[in-house]
Amino acid sequence: MTEETDSGEEPEEEAEEAEEDKENVMEPDTETDAPEETCEHDFGDNNAKCKLCNAANPDYVKIKNKSTYLLTSKATAKLVTDTDGAMESNNAISIMSSKNVYAPSQQWIIQTTSDGYYKLINVCSRKCLAVKSTEKNAGIIQKDFTDAKTEKWIIEGHGSGLIALKNASTGGYLHIRGDATDNGTLLNNVATSKALPDTYLWKITETTAGEKGFVPNKSKWYTLNSCSYSKYAVKVKAGSTADGANVQMYKDTRADAQLFKFVDYTDNSTDGYYLVDLNARKALEVKDSSKSLSANVQIGTINKSSSAQRWFIHMNADGSVKFINENSGMALHINGAVKNGVSNGTNVKQYTAIVNNAAQEFTPTQIDDISNLKENTAYFIYLKNLDSTATKTGSGTGMLGPKKSSMNATSKDYIVMYGYESPYIYMNDYTWYLEKNDDGTYYIKNAYTNKYLTANTSNNKVHLYKKTSSGKQKWKVVRDYSGGSYYTITNVYTNKVISSSTANNSCPSKQGKYFYMKSANTTTYKKYAQRFYFKKSSSFVSDTIYKSTNKYYYQRKYKQAYAGGTLAKKGCGICAIASAVNLDPVTVLDKVLSCKTKNLNSNSCYFIEDDILLCNKNVKFLCNWISLAGIGTQNANTAKKLIE
Repeated sequence: MTEETDSGEEPEEEAEEAEEDKENVMEPDTETDAPEETCEHDFGDNNAKCKLCNAANPDYVKIKNKSTYLLTSKATAKLVTDTDGAMESNNAISIMSSKNVYAPSQQWIIQTTSDGYYKLINVCSRKCLAVKSTEKNAGIIQKDFTDAKTEKWIIEGHGSGLIALKNASTGGYLHIRGDATDNGTLLNNVATSKALPDTYLWKITETTAGEKGFVPNKSKWYTLNSCSYSKYAVKVKAGSTADGANVQMYKDTRADAQLFKFVDYTDNSTDGYYLVDLNARKALEVKDSSKSLSANVQIGTINKSSSAQRWFIHMNADGSVKFINENSGMALHINGAVKNGVSNGTNVKQYTAIVNNAAQEFTPTQIDDISNLKENTAYFIYLKNLDSTATKTGSGTGMLGPKKSSMNATSKDYIVMYGYESPYIYMNDYTWYLEKNDDGTYYIKNAYTNKYLTANTSNNKVHLYKKTSSGKQKWKVVRDYSGGSYYTITNVYTNKVISSSTANNSCPSKQGKYFYMKSANTTTYKKYAQRFYFKKSSSFVSDTIYKSTNKYYYQRKYKQAYAGGTLAKKGCGICAIASAVNLDPVTVLDKVLSCKTKNLNSNSCYFIEDDILLCNKNVKFLCNWISLAGIGTQNANTAKKLIE
């Protein structure tokens, strides 16, 4: 038997396994385990994120282009202010506590420039924040913007809504001179490479609607009322549309010549508004672009390059406004208002802007509904046509009415056109009432049938029907503001407008033709087939209608009558005669009509406004009837005198 010995050597199999374990040991991963590199953030002056790694900038301050801001000193809590609200160029800029909620001289519109800088425009003066010169520690002023670098600024964000304003030309910062804290301390431009102290930092706050004061809605129309004499408003004299027409004060009736829109053609914060009147579509301007004291104010064709037609809105402490002419820097001024008050015809001119002056204080009043259409008012609705060949009467206008006459009109009668001088013009058939809905649309009711204008979707015609809640009976009656007092009548359900069926260049519409629902058309000749006048008629209602042969009608409630024919001698009215002889007009008219075979024929009467006129022979007959009725010779003679 062989004896085993311990030689100290590993068996061959174990040695191989140990070698494999050594080979399987992993070396350190130098790419994974290396320390992470740190981004040296580049946030620029006031970028929201790092340009290199997209990390958020903790000091970023958001600026809305063309928005209005207050700039409050971190050191003093006072505001950057156009001193005393002055309008002049080169006026020094200071810090000042806010005097009132409006303070437009402390508000600044921040707007980007084409080369990537910012300009700051004062709301009061419409002049820009600028460095007076490139000298060291130069003062800060306001001036007209000329695109110079001294008028441009770099905005640096410092977190928590704080910014520093660095001038693009000098590289200096907006700074409170001498680090003072008093009201009226001027500002200067100081270059520094050190960390900025509080006298260089400004809290930027977007102004609220209340702080901005009056901001016009550019889609609305306004009356420009005197603040102290609120019953009077600016008006173009006599509603003229001519260039050079005078502007004056007149009792506020909301006439077209008293309605103005604030128009911003340039979309530039340094420019004022054009005040464009509804009637003439022309702009308020200073005559001859004058800069002279007391130069007259008038209207003129809109000139987008004329600063004499542009007006700045300057808020007063009481919420009223001044209108400052951009060209002259003077205020719209009611002549003599302080001493003599305001009356119809008081002239309007320009004058040096004066604080707390009643002649320069206005209250713009927004007019939401300037259609001038009223409920419970009777209207005739006329088509506006191109020329005098439009109807058989040659009037150039046509009237909406049911296809059949009053005697035969039905609730489903279609609507056709009748001439302006139709023999039925004063009848209920052609009279309409507006009933306004909560959404601003209207029901349009026919006075005779008490039925409503309705869009017929099967044939696109317009007809009468009993009242329902359907959109087919709801109409948008919208004034056409391209000129004149015309309206388009648009159906809510179909979104189509009432239109003449035979519109063309030579004859836009013909009497007796149907009205249809059509798409709105702006073609010159066709759009007139979709425009209508609303003219007030006499106070017609669907009341008891007197009816006899030969088309004699009488509306008893309002003592109004018609018996078609030629115009009789003025003063021969049934109502007037009845009053003279102490009789009810209905009784008188009934007697006359019942005796038509004797003295009355189709050409013997003529309806005018609120009475029926008779030709002489019928007045003679009426007087004879009065005598025969035993009323007395004296009354009969009184009746005769009415025609002498």
